[in-house]
Amino acid sequence: MPILNVKPLLILIFLFSFLLGVGISGANVGPSSDFVVLIENGGSLGFQNRVDRTVFLNVTSGSLNSSYAQVSMYSGGGYFVFRGNNSVSLSVNPENVAVITEINDTVVEWGSGISLTSSDTFLLRWSVTIEPWIPYLFILGMIGLGSMFCGTLYTVHLFKKGEYKWALVQGVTFISVGFGLFIAWVFA
Repeated sequence: MPILNVKPLLILIFLFSFLLGVGISGANVGPSSDFVVLIENGGSLGFQNRVDRTVFLNVTSGSLNSSYAQVSMYSGGGYFVFRGNNSVSLSVNPENVAVITEINDTVVEWGSGISLTSSDTFLLRWSVTIEPWIPYLFILGMIGLGSMFCGTLYTVHLFKKGEYKWALVQGVTFISVGFGLFIAWVFA
């Protein structure tokens, strides 16, 4: 009678469920089909990729009325496009995202507000800056501190052995590189 080894089977089930979860969590929201947008004066429309990554489109005068609108979101950002049916003034309020606005395929500055006329096509694109999982600047700073400390100890050790030329080269190298890494961490 064959004996079923449970441990490798559980590991395979865990790996499969993990890979399935990673595939689902990174899912994109593809371009939607056309939908109608109607936002009155003072209203806003917000898009959120993560808790602290949002973009708000505020209507400052007029009303945003469009029978053609599309939205798409993915882990690195997204876009919202519409064709206006009337004149409207908009403002964009991004929080921790980079924003590009276009009117009729021409990039426009969004800082002072955006004015649209009827039949203008407006595109709002945003991208989320990618943050590393590890604090690499902190790690570089600690390597710099260690390099300055250990480089000084090694230099003293070489001086005691009478290798003055090699001690000077190692000391200058370790201390200057360590100081550079430490300063880069502190002032980044």
